[in-house]
Amino acid sequence: MATCRRLALLASWSGRSADAIDAAVWRSGFEDDAERGAISGDEYLKGFGERMGHPLAAAQWIEARKVAMEPDPTRKPLASWPAGRLQVAPYEILFFDDDEPLVLGAREAGLTACRFGSAAGVRAALAAHGLT
Repeated sequence: MATCRRLALLASWSGRSADAIDAAVWRSGFEDDAERGAISGDEYLKGFGERMGHPLAAAQWIEARKVAMEPDPTRKPLASWPAGRLQVAPYEILFFDDDEPLVLGAREAGLTACRFGSAAGVRAALAAHGLT
């Protein structure tokens, strides 16, 4: 649902169909390359705009990302988290992502990594690791 809202917004800006944008950005491998760090932030923004057929400003990209997010009402507000650098060893980090290659990469880097598809999945993984 959230992804549909983002694609609809991008389509309204570009005049291309949501399916065409999805194919050009996500199904093309472009987004996968970006998530692996193969391109810089500036290259990503430029390439994203080229693929959707409309130059994209950083503020628009941020707006589209916000539209794609669904808040988890059970999550603590960010202001209640401790500030500063984590200063923990990789094996002390519990990493979550919905992309299997990123989860595998995190594991290779020494992190404990979990693949998830929903807020409920994250809560279950946290509970499995003794965290609430």
